[in-house]
Amino acid sequence: MKDFSELDLENLIVDAPIGKKKIDLEGSPVSGVRMEVSKAYAGIPVLLQKVIDQKDQNAWQEITKKIDYIYSNLDFSLGNLDNETGFGKEVQLQIKHGKRLLFKPNIVAPLVIDPTTHGEGSAAIIATEWSLIAALMRWFHDKLNIHYNQMALGEASTSTFLVAELIGKTFGQTMTTEALFEGRSFDLYGGWGFYFVRKYLADRHPSSHQDDPMKGFEDSVAGNYLPPGQAKDGLMVYDLNKIHNDPSRGRTVTVPDGANFKEITLHKAIIGGDPDDAEDLQNYPGCVLVNVPKHKIHAQDLLTNAIKNLGIGLYPTLCAFESDKNAETWKYSYPAQTFPTYKGKLPHCPWMLKIDEKTNLPVKDKNGEYIAIKTAGMPGTQSDVMMMPVFGRFTGKAFQYADKAFNSGGYTGSRDEGATDPNALSKYYAALSKGVKPLQFTFYVPVDFGKLNNHPIPNVEETADPQKIFTAHFNGGQEVW
Repeated sequence: MKDFSELDLENLIVDAPIGKKKIDLEGSPVSGVRMEVSKAYAGIPVLLQKVIDQKDQNAWQEITKKIDYIYSNLDFSLGNLDNETGFGKEVQLQIKHGKRLLFKPNIVAPLVIDPTTHGEGSAAIIATEWSLIAALMRWFHDKLNIHYNQMALGEASTSTFLVAELIGKTFGQTMTTEALFEGRSFDLYGGWGFYFVRKYLADRHPSSHQDDPMKGFEDSVAGNYLPPGQAKDGLMVYDLNKIHNDPSRGRTVTVPDGANFKEITLHKAIIGGDPDDAEDLQNYPGCVLVNVPKHKIHAQDLLTNAIKNLGIGLYPTLCAFESDKNAETWKYSYPAQTFPTYKGKLPHCPWMLKIDEKTNLPVKDKNGEYIAIKTAGMPGTQSDVMMMPVFGRFTGKAFQYADKAFNSGGYTGSRDEGATDPNALSKYYAALSKGVKPLQFTFYVPVDFGKLNNHPIPNVEETADPQKIFTAHFNGGQEVW
């Protein structure tokens, strides 16, 4: 039998359930591993209940054994992927330049640990397993030498506010949403379980290392907020919803030719700070985002795959219009109250009813018919936010530099690096639509990322060359970023 490296992959035919097909060699590389569930996360809720209620160390050892099993299997997958693509060096380089390695689980509902029984909560079957996050963080730490204080966890679950409030009133003590993600607030247990991620990482942490995965837990419990650039020592948890009480935590980025939105506001922990504000960039250097979804079916999206965890899960629930921190009319959520319960302004279906924000009832026209608005549905909502990080860069230094260096600041308004018209990109696209020649730069993206709603994105070119992906070439390639 031939070694895999000796196979002619371009002409190899495989007999698959969909027929005899050639191997798909295009798009992003994929690496997988098959694990035995019984040896992995199955049974952890029962064991964890013993740990919490009985301080059972044997039960904790069983849990760590299961996470060790996940960790070793992840190495088969991620280690081989790194050998094939070299992605580890790119991650290390971006972290070296100040970015955080930010893990985004799916915690659509946070009650994985029941606050009353400490057993399996109602959300255990729909949320990302915390044990998987533990194994992943350890892999990046041990294999790529990325310190825990260079990592973070972020989530924008809609239900966290109500659940944290309910637990607080039930048990007579305040619980922050960050503590809810931790699964522990002082001596109160309940929520997702990141505290136990910390505990596992601390147990498996080499004594020679100075970073401490437990640092950051007290900040979660107290509700202390530190921008990523200021959190020098801690492994921080970020509730990506919380933009209302401090609008400076969010940044709005244009999404050219967006299906549902022409601009989107996200937490700067994800999208990074204002490219024109050095202090803001220092506080919010951006992130290398690790998407850790839950494989499940969905009533409207059928199979959420890896997309919905970002395509819906990154939109902030508490994001007010006009950066008014006192407003309770939310950009993406209903109802207009202190704690909205649903990101109902995000199109989940092609047709949406217009809602009266005062009554929370559908609006009728003068003929008594409900007013329905046609949208691009959930695919549009997801594609808009998935393309946003690309255009976060696109609207940053590359676009500005090309305009100022080769176009005398025609769109940005000045050749001065510190002065840029906020409507520069909109002006540029309007000019392109009238046949004006594009600026002299090309931004390279992975295959299948060069179009939005089947329209080519200006100045964007698809490539399968990993050395070119997410680089900008100026003036015919004479200068490369």
